[in-house]
Amino acid sequence: MTNTIKLVLFCCSIAFWGCTPANENPDIITDPIEQVASLSVLNVSDNNNLPDRIEIDGLYSSKNFINIGSEGNSAKYEQIAAGVRNITIGDYKDTIRLHEHNYYTLMVYDNDSVRLAWDASYDNSNQFIKMPAVRWNISGDDPTNYKVDFSVDSVLKDIPMDKFISFSADKGNFTVQLYDKASGELLGKEEFPAQVNTKVTVNIKRDSEIDNDRYRFHPITQLVQ
Repeated sequence: MTNTIKLVLFCCSIAFWGCTPANENPDIITDPIEQVASLSVLNVSDNNNLPDRIEIDGLYSSKNFINIGSEGNSAKYEQIAAGVRNITIGDYKDTIRLHEHNYYTLMVYDNDSVRLAWDASYDNSNQFIKMPAVRWNISGDDPTNYKVDFSVDSVLKDIPMDKFISFSADKGNFTVQLYDKASGELLGKEEFPAQVNTKVTVNIKRDSEIDNDRYRFHPITQLVQ
């Protein structure tokens, strides 16, 4: 066999192996971690018949659901593929869009009413994971009617809804104060304990069954793994 023929056969063999599909080559591994996000789900509803879990695709585990956190029932941030995710709550179906390398919370206001909140970026995940943080949410009312202050070692005034405020764990407790924005009247005040590696969403509801002027504060703990 001449050298020319050998060279032609060698080139053909290289071309053949170069055309082998990537998924048939055991040495090629697609790492999905670059497209990962983290999601937590909270029940901020007055609906007592709300399911205790939602079905969702894209989780980095064998599960196809996330438990819904509520007062007395903490919620964990679950790793999930970024992109458009399909959710099912009972008979309600919807989609949410998650961007990679971000923490999110899905607030469930009712069987067919949800809202996605951005919590933090992976860029500051070390601080987000370790430090206690608090935020507020209000159900059944317009948040623009209210002003909320947080008090730890000092008073932080007029905190926007959904914004986590971090503070040192050695400060102990934090206090949430709710005001009527128009009149400045103090509508409610409560103190809660702070713990390392936990976030607390204080869900505020007007207690219309007892007194329209009374507000209840429901702390929901979220754990970062």
